Amino acid sequence: IIRKETRSALSIQDSPISRGVLFPDRYVRVCGIRASLYYLFLLQHNFLIAGVIIVVLILSISIGVSSNRKKSKNGTSSKNVEQEGNGDDESENPPLPTMTREELALLFLSTASSPVSFQEVGSSQHRALQWIVEDDTLALDVPRSMEEGGAAQFMSRYALAVLYFELNGPSWDNAVGFFSGVSECKWNLDDIAGTSLTTGDSMGVTCNQQLEPLSIYIPLNNLQGSFPPEIGLLTSLEKLVLAGNQIRGPLPSVVKNLSILKILNLYNNMMTGTIPRWLSSLSNLEWLSMSSNDLQGSIPDELGSLSMLKFFGFDRCNRLSGTIPDLSNHTYLERIYLSYNDLEGSIPSGIGSLTNLKLLTLSNNKITSSIPPSFSNLSILTSLFLDDNLMSGDLSAIEGLNNLENLLIEDNSFEHTLTSDFLASSDKLQILDASNNKLKGTLPSHLFQIDGLAVMDLHGNEIGGNLPDFPTNNTGLQFLSLYENSIGGDIPLSISNLKGLTHLDLSTNKFNGVLPASIGDMTTLTYLFLASNEFNIGRIPD
Repeated sequence: IIRKETRSALSIQDSPISRGVLFPDRYVRVCGIRASLYYLFLLQHNFLIAGVIIVVLILSISIGVSSNRKKSKNGTSSKNVEQEGNGDDESENPPLPTMTREELALLFLSTASSPVSFQEVGSSQHRALQWIVEDDTLALDVPRSMEEGGAAQFMSRYALAVLYFELNGPSWDNAVGFFSGVSECKWNLDDIAGTSLTTGDSMGVTCNQQLEPLSIYIPLNNLQGSFPPEIGLLTSLEKLVLAGNQIRGPLPSVVKNLSILKILNLYNNMMTGTIPRWLSSLSNLEWLSMSSNDLQGSIPDELGSLSMLKFFGFDRCNRLSGTIPDLSNHTYLERIYLSYNDLEGSIPSGIGSLTNLKLLTLSNNKITSSIPPSFSNLSILTSLFLDDNLMSGDLSAIEGLNNLENLLIEDNSFEHTLTSDFLASSDKLQILDASNNKLKGTLPSHLFQIDGLAVMDLHGNEIGGNLPDFPTNNTGLQFLSLYENSIGGDIPLSISNLKGLTHLDLSTNKFNGVLPASIGDMTTLTYLFLASNEFNIGRIPD
């Protein structure tokens, strides 16, 4: 601009006007003076503009440099963020705010336990949280979701810790390795001792090949308290055995989450409530025992669907009522324990179809039926306890069972005539108690030829006839009670062949004659009762 304006002024000065060519001299002089004045004006004006422009340029450069510095700084920050955020999603989502280990654990475990329980200082959940966050020397990483590696172990370890505190772990007779700073799969006596598991279950916690809790086996260990809901988190459990402790309260419904459970043994605790219907959803159960608890109500018919059961135990619950459910679908069933309850009605005939049944105990109930004829199919039955009921009828359905070892049918109203066929093939019999019934006939001699028969109690019946001759060297029979019958005649001299007899009660019968001197040779006797008979006058044997 300066150069252009300068050239313009000079061109006026050098023009013909300035030289007076086209104008007279006076004009020339005037115009030359004016042109010079104009030239000077232009020079001053242009210097002012130039100064303004220079200032503007300097300010523009300063602003540009400052802007470039900011852009450079921002570019570096963006680059650093990209370098730090090479994860799957962090380039798109900003990282979570920094959280403490306890906050992370609380966030993760709030899906497993009620958040309120963590706020209750001293609760089992609060104590388990504090332990796994602060005191667990294994110090597992806290997962953010169950999809992360190690999440299942963290959850199982927490659930076992809650179980420990809820069942008063510090008072257990044996801590069985709990909180020992090793994997929870080694919280058992075998791993503590450094021995391998050979037979049965090791007391404590054992795991499967995936290192998930497979078995909790802690019987007779002074466990006290009730089941926490977190027991339902241990979904890999196949065995839960806590028999012989002091566990209280009802069985929580979360146990139905243990869908692959095979053994549930809570025998001899202090549990209350009713037998849950949802137990029928545990379709893999093979062993179900809640005997010797304080249960009430009836046995749900739904349990009849547990087709894999081998052991069914609800005896000595005192207040179970109703009828015996149909168990005919339990083709694998081997043992049924329902004694010492208030069960009534009849024995389902379907039990006779359980060809794998080895033991049936229905003692001390209010059963009124006879023995179903189908019982003759129970060819491998070893123990039958029907004592202390209101049963009647004959014994023909069971007198041919050749694997019987224990037959207790006392304190009923069975009517049967004893003949030589009675239990003729039961050569494995060890205990026979049919006292306080209405049995008639005479004593079969073959019963005294069973080597393993230790107890024979037939008192309180209507048995007549005479005592048979006893086989030589019978060392098995220890207890013989025949009082309150109608047996007569002499006591045979062969009574002394019962070399192992300790208890002999023949009172309140119709024996006569004299006491055989051979009784004095029965050196193992500790109890002899012969009162209320018709013995002749004679000497008491030495």
